[in-house]
Order: sequence, then structure tokens, then C-alpha cells
Amino acid sequence: MRYITVVKMGEEETFAVKVPKKEAEETRKRILEFIRKDLRPSSDENYVYFPVKSLIGGYEIVRRTFRKYELKSVSEILGYSPPFEVIGDIAILEEGGRKEADAIMRVHKNVRVVLRKAGEVEGEFRVRRYEFVAGENRTETIHREYGNVYRVDLGKVYFNPRLANERQRIAKMCKKDETVLDLFAGVGPFTIPIAKMVRKVYAVEKNPHAVKLLRENLKMNKVENVTVIEGDAKEVELEESVHRVIMNLPHDSERFLPVALKNVTEKGLIHLYLVLDEEELETKKKELSKRFSKVSYKIVHSYSPSKNIYVFDLVV
Repeated sequence: MRYITVVKMGEEETFAVKVPKKEAEETRKRILEFIRKDLRPSSDENYVYFPVKSLIGGYEIVRRTFRKYELKSVSEILGYSPPFEVIGDIAILEEGGRKEADAIMRVHKNVRVVLRKAGEVEGEFRVRRYEFVAGENRTETIHREYGNVYRVDLGKVYFNPRLANERQRIAKMCKKDETVLDLFAGVGPFTIPIAKMVRKVYAVEKNPHAVKLLRENLKMNKVENVTVIEGDAKEVELEESVHRVIMNLPHDSERFLPVALKNVTEKGLIHLYLVLDEEELETKKKELSKRFSKVSYKIVHSYSPSKNIYVFDLVV
């Protein structure tokens, strides 16, 4: 039997377990899974009242009005923290279903869509498959980041919101007289903030869906000093040398180092992104130190329990 509630302003009337105060803590532990986390337990001179999700045998049950909690996090609602990230108004679950989606949409009022990852980033254009969970059934959104806006279609292009701080770090390193080559531009999350700091950016992208969105994003952000090159990064040969190269293709970027070296000036900078475990990191540091005059690195974010995404700042 399920209870019927009567909603009042900031309160709710529902069934409750009534226990003497001296038995309250012990009882609370026994019935913890039945206690509603969205309502505050109450008390009077002699008793404590626990609002419950359903009727429980073996206890005195009464009806009582309780004040609602202002739940401020998903973990408060669920009792655990499901891993998820938000791109625009789309939340992406690592795993889980409708229960997790409802909690996310309740806390994050801007979220209109919840998707669940249904595979790894794969294929020629580095696209991930998603399953629809809740909200509006779509994969396109507008994402805002450090004052810039990006139209993204997660069903057709790759976009990583966890690189926001890294993109800002690189943009702040750039100087106004620089030219920059972004070898794997996507929809422009590196290209656009960098373009606002430098003389010119060459943005290379192979995915035609990403190229279309990149051009749209350049217009939305009023950026005009970008030359878009639609094609394979392996074939890029610019008419001028650039001062800096962005290589954000962590699983495969090292294969394109000859292209970067062919197009960058002497003493220029290459920002190389790689997925590595600790043992691979030590080996990679030694290899790169033999090829470049200066090598520094940092963790961008975790990738798996044993691996991280690293960025190597390389001086030619």
C-alpha cells in the first residue's frame, strides 16, 4: 500500500514512524532505507517522527506534516554520487538510469536532457554513442565556457567539457603577435579562445559535421581571424610557420608530430596531449627530452583508474 500525500507551501503531510526519544537513534538506523531524505524529521516533548516512503510493520504509524529539505546536491537525494558531466543543458551519465536522471534534473534546473554513455570514443571522427534516458530526446545543445559559446551535437562530434581550464590556460599563454595551428579543432573550443588572443589561427578538422559547427561557432563568437582547413591533419602544410601548435588527440596525437614540426617555427611551442599510465609517463618524458629543447608536463584530468590525460608543453 502506498501513502497519499497532501502538499502545502514548503511542507508535506505524510506517514511517519513515531518513536520515544530515547529509542530514536536506534530506530533511525533500523529503518534508514525507508526514511524520506527530502523531509525533515520532527519531534515534540516525548517523541521523534521519521517521515517514511511507505508503511512499515512493527512500528506506530501516524500522519504528520513535515518541512521539506532544500536538497542542494544529487548525492543528498540519492544517497550516493553518480558520476556525470554537463555539456550545455545535457547531462551525461557514466551509468545509471531514470532515478539518477530525475535527481540530476531536480538539482540542476538548466538540464533538459539526460543521456548515458553507450560506448567508448571511437571511429575516424572520435564520436561516442549515447543512450537517451530522460528529458528531451536530442543530442544538440549550446555550451558556455569562459564567456564563449559553442553549438555542439554530441551524436556527431567530440566535445570534452573537462578541458575547460586547460583551454583557458593555453589561451592565456598566447601573445597577440602569434599565429597558432590547432590540428584537431573540433567545434572550436581551443581555436576560439586562442583566436581572441593572437593574430591568426589555422583550425584543422576532418569531421564535416564538426567543421559546419566550427564555422557557426566562429560567427556566434564574432571571431574572424581563423582560417578553417577541412581535411586530414597529416596533409597540412601551411604557407607560413606558426608559433604554437595544439595537438588535442590524446590517443593518437603523437603520430602527427612530424606535421607539427614541419609547420612550427624554431623555438616554437607544441602542446601535445597523451593518455598514459605512470610507467608510460616516465618512458615518454625520456623520449621527448631527446627530441625537444625543453619539456614540461602536467596532468589535465584522470582518464581511468590507472591512466591520466597529460599535456606536454614542448619547446622546439
